[in-house]
Amino acid sequence: MTLLKGEQINKNNLKSFKGQKVIYLLERDIDKSGRGYYFPKTGIITHINGKTIDFDDRQEFTSISKLRECIICSDENIKLNFKSKTQ
Repeated sequence: MTLLKGEQINKNNLKSFKGQKVIYLLERDIDKSGRGYYFPKTGIITHINGKTIDFDDRQEFTSISKLRECIICSDENIKLNFKSKTQ
């Protein structure tokens, strides 16, 4: 089941998206209690080394296997995936 709305980026082609802003979900960003909450993040793919990825040059490399979903960030995708405070 996909949670993010937009065209999914295949984990095998992540290197071709280096330098682009994306919306992504890691396994730890999904609430496992059954309430259905998930907390997407945005970031720029800055490093991909073997089986790890880094967003926004934070030097906090995350295993690509823990990357649940990833889509290209656009104005439309932000509106679809993040609720505004007024809604």
